[in-house]
Amino acid sequence: RIKALDWVIATGQRPKTLTFSGAELTQDSEAFLNLPVMPDDVTFIGAGYIGMEFANITQAAGAHTRIVTAGPTALRAFDQTLVRQLITDMQETGISWYFNATVQQIEKTPTDRLLVTLTDGTQFETGRVFVTAGRVANADQLQLENAGVVWDTTEIPVDDHLRTSNPHIYAIGDVGGSPVPKLVPTGNHEGRYVAQAIAGLTTAPITYPAIPVVVFGTQHIAQVGLSVEAGLANGYRVTDIDMSQVMPFYRYNDTARVRTVLDDAGHIVGASVIAAEAEEVINYFVTAINERRTLAETQSNLYAYPSLGSEFATFY
Repeated sequence: RIKALDWVIATGQRPKTLTFSGAELTQDSEAFLNLPVMPDDVTFIGAGYIGMEFANITQAAGAHTRIVTAGPTALRAFDQTLVRQLITDMQETGISWYFNATVQQIEKTPTDRLLVTLTDGTQFETGRVFVTAGRVANADQLQLENAGVVWDTTEIPVDDHLRTSNPHIYAIGDVGGSPVPKLVPTGNHEGRYVAQAIAGLTTAPITYPAIPVVVFGTQHIAQVGLSVEAGLANGYRVTDIDMSQVMPFYRYNDTARVRTVLDDAGHIVGASVIAAEAEEVINYFVTAINERRTLAETQSNLYAYPSLGSEFATFY
């Protein structure tokens, strides 16, 4: 038995499971990472971060790759203009997509393969099926109700000090209900904040700087700040620049594209990037958003040439 005045729950999440006939024949994302041998044909159920990234790995490794998704697209939280470009690129590499589709049944064949039947009647054989349809919070086995902590299957709700319904119990990272992406940097940020709060070094609510999110596909998609969709809804200006012919991108044969959201004062408040090195390009926008820079102020910087940052002057 361990007693303490303050507790921090940081138990993360685990892969979500699905229920249909033959679901026991599927595997999760953790099993994928422990594959001893790459199958010749792999299917992923779900087109979020994990499904998209793993699909690109299997395709690059030579496996025929399939993605089954219940919706008409992928990566719903990202700029869909760039997502469509990524999907097209993935299709051109040979990845098979099944949109607006759900699995009805999986059966084992006499040759030890898996026969997948979708609800629309489509059938195909594959070597392995991995469920990449999201994650659920690891809160259900902690008996949190005994400590007066409210929770649900997706998260443990917290206030702006990351306190649960019991003020002496905090929840951070993937298991916590803070309104930010579930990423390693945000979990680290929350951990440092809670340590300061418990030590009495701060009483202020937690604040977050601009948080970039990245999906590592055949091309990488990165996004930070206000989305293009939200920017347009607010009447903000959106720039859309094809960077494919600009030297730092052209030398990699990179079909790069950068979309920025500018508020009424011209400040950069959001950006979306698709490029081979989108995770580096987006970091320039993180700094610009955090420092409340206008596009003109950002373009006044002189960066090393040729580099990804040297082309900021072309982001009109």
